[in-house]
Amino acid sequence: MKLIAILGGLMVSTILVSAATPWAERFDYTDQAGKFADTEFSVDLFGVAVSEERERLGGDSLGIGAGVNYFFCRYAGVGAETYLDELDFPDHIDFSAIGRFPLEDWSVAPYVFAGFGRQYSDVSQWSTHIGVGAEFRLNSATGLFVDLRRVFPDETRDSTDFRFGVRLVFGP
Repeated sequence: MKLIAILGGLMVSTILVSAATPWAERFDYTDQAGKFADTEFSVDLFGVAVSEERERLGGDSLGIGAGVNYFFCRYAGVGAETYLDELDFPDHIDFSAIGRFPLEDWSVAPYVFAGFGRQYSDVSQWSTHIGVGAEFRLNSATGLFVDLRRVFPDETRDSTDFRFGVRLVFGP
């Protein structure tokens, strides 16, 4: 609970304090080079659809979530996220190692990720996950992303998560 409160406070603080890119310009598309920095911190705000294989909630569910990412070089980073699909926050937290390959000419970065997580409600359990995704950068401060992950919990059935959202980049 404390970790999620800290992550939430960090995300809100970062969004409120950051003045690197005015909000009016954050969603403008530019064809400038260098949209993917060598080091960057970002906040993800996303929707999620979880497959019917999951036992809780009787099947498919939709939710909203948030995460943070830090890329310590152009091609590799780490991330943490959580999402809410029923009113029992916090449900879980996931940590990932991320590998991406920015294609600057197309403003796209395909990526792969793998990691682990801990679920706190319903059935308390550990899980691992692997996934693939792509991010389209509107400019150096904002991207749109989609990804698909397979989750392997240690107590319940495997599930598939589909995430889609916006990535707000706040520089190194």
